[in-house]
Amino acid sequence: MSPHIPAGAFWDLDRAALLAVNGSWGPGWDTFWYLVSNPLCWGWLYVAILWLLWRRFGWRGMLVALGLMLLGLALADQTANFFKSHTPKFRPSRTEGVLWDGVPYNQWVHIVKGYTGGRFGTVSGHAATAMAISFTAAGIYRRWWFSLLVGFYVLMTCFSRMYLGVHFPMDILFGLTAGTLIGLLMVWLWKIINKRWKILRTSVT
Repeated sequence: MSPHIPAGAFWDLDRAALLAVNGSWGPGWDTFWYLVSNPLCWGWLYVAILWLLWRRFGWRGMLVALGLMLLGLALADQTANFFKSHTPKFRPSRTEGVLWDGVPYNQWVHIVKGYTGGRFGTVSGHAATAMAISFTAAGIYRRWWFSLLVGFYVLMTCFSRMYLGVHFPMDILFGLTAGTLIGLLMVWLWKIINKRWKILRTSVT
């Protein structure tokens, strides 16, 4: 399918919003947001989530939660890939065909360390997977401070993708929506599993 270059006032607003976020804050910030965008940067958080789940639900509960988070991750990733393949829309860094004040739009976009991502970014895979994992974990753990912690992870990840110029705000919104719906499904499955097999130990922590 040929790439889609949306036109109209709504999409112009989307492009203007991206430029308001994207732009160098200096070499140090460029490196910071480049690292934040890498999922490996958040390895400490993934370990902390599993440890907290183990403390609260025991080994079996933690392993069930881990399985659901991995399933949510896979579904979110494939959902993003599906839309990128079937409704392809160029990333900001690859939008050569749109003029902005007489200049190709991508020339306005600040690129960090030569990173432009793939050609298409219809639905942000980073936003979708981060939200799916976080919504699932928060829906299972059910503590306000835990929800704030994983929400911070989602917020930082999403902002980094716009700072790097590889996703428009609407790409992020579509990703968050997909991740939320998948997270709801995973939390529903958690409740079904817990109700049917009664395998989860709940601690007082």
